Amino acid sequence: MKMKMISNATIVLAMLAVGGSAWTSVHDSQRLAPGLALPGKVTATIDLGKEFPQDPELKGYMFSQTLMTVAPGTGRPWHSHAGAPEIVRILSGTLTDARNGGAPKTYGPGSTLINAQGTQHMWANLGSEPLVFLATGVHKAR
Repeated sequence: MKMKMISNATIVLAMLAVGGSAWTSVHDSQRLAPGLALPGKVTATIDLGKEFPQDPELKGYMFSQTLMTVAPGTGRPWHSHAGAPEIVRILSGTLTDARNGGAPKTYGPGSTLINAQGTQHMWANLGSEPLVFLATGVHKAR
């Protein structure tokens, strides 16, 4: 599934107008279904149920790493990481992220973000070049 393109100017103006709350309204009509994965190249997976057979609670969970390339003007609307923690490492480009009601912040190459239980956020590539990041996390098998 392709991510919906949104105008850089629209997002920037909305963010400047009222901080994070206006950005929310820009994304409200572009919500993705819960648990919907963004397109990316899965570089590695580990079936945690098979890795830890003595722990039946891990059955059905995967540990995976995905390389994402996100075009300018695209992003992900508000979503939660409850039950799907991840660590994101920015490789190139910039990611603008607003989380837990805070103001949007921009992260560049070498930055690491932790999205764990309790994290609710939205993000976008507001730069002029592709955003490339590595997302490593645990999720239910699809």
